[in-house]
Amino acid sequence: MVSMTEELLNVRGLKTYFYTRQGVVKAVDGVTFSVRKGETFGLVGESGCGKSVTALSIMRLISDPPGKTVGGEVLLEGEDVLRKTTEETRKMRGRKMSMIFQDPTSSLNPIMKIGDQILETILEHQDLDKRDAKEKAIAIMQSVGIPNPSLRYEEYPFQFSGGMRQRAMIAIATSCNPSLLIADEPTTNLDVTVQAQTLELIKSISEKEGIAVLLITHNLGLVAWLCDRVAVMYSGRIVEQADTGAIFDKARHPYTRALLECIPRISERDDKRLRVIKGRVPNLISVPPGCSFHPRCPYSIDMCSDREPELVEVEKDHWVSCFLSDQLAGG
Repeated sequence: MVSMTEELLNVRGLKTYFYTRQGVVKAVDGVTFSVRKGETFGLVGESGCGKSVTALSIMRLISDPPGKTVGGEVLLEGEDVLRKTTEETRKMRGRKMSMIFQDPTSSLNPIMKIGDQILETILEHQDLDKRDAKEKAIAIMQSVGIPNPSLRYEEYPFQFSGGMRQRAMIAIATSCNPSLLIADEPTTNLDVTVQAQTLELIKSISEKEGIAVLLITHNLGLVAWLCDRVAVMYSGRIVEQADTGAIFDKARHPYTRALLECIPRISERDDKRLRVIKGRVPNLISVPPGCSFHPRCPYSIDMCSDREPELVEVEKDHWVSCFLSDQLAGG
């Protein structure tokens, strides 16, 4: 049994900016969180809040220019990924950390056989000859539910369905048993049934191999099902972080509460309109002063527009960035 008390990934004050003609886009602006060994950690928020950029920053996959990680630390098993050379980071990818991207169609090489793409990762990071590596690739394809793996090894991505392509991506990402698996909206382009199968597969592999998962999503239903702890992002920053149960039962940031209120509920009348969060996510080139959520917040007071609230621990392992978190604690 893998201990879930030891920290595997520790992100401290991470800042990643994009330098454009219009100005500096502060996509990730001082993000701090940790992922424990063996746990599934959710990073949630609306589109454009910085979730995917956070993941790409951890993997050192930000294109420079225009993007650049300008501050912070990313400690993976005690080693700062941001201080590694390009070659050292490349060796860590696949072996210590790996990533499942949103769209397997654009992530897989269209002119390379599926099996060879898995084989390539195994040969890069493991001391196996080509024959043994191929046998392992076929075994991994079978383990992720790809039927007739020996035959399908020879096929190309266009011959796979969307669900099978995502299974191939999972096979590549887990082929070398990394300590950390980042899953960035892994079910975006899949139908509902295949979504459930894909997430069940990720969950099964994580539990069997003791792999920690950083799940990036806007779907709080997935968070409730899969995640041990959750961090909520807004406008490039963490605004609340806690155990999953605490987020759903006693959220203390207005944005977290607004996200929860947007979830459809079976118990509500069919003719009742879904709740929405008024306004829009701010332009990250010109984020409003103070708390970036205050223009959309129903609880906003004068000080919210003057200074940014710090992320503070309001209860054990429950962190909130809001001046009114104590008043919101009662429900």
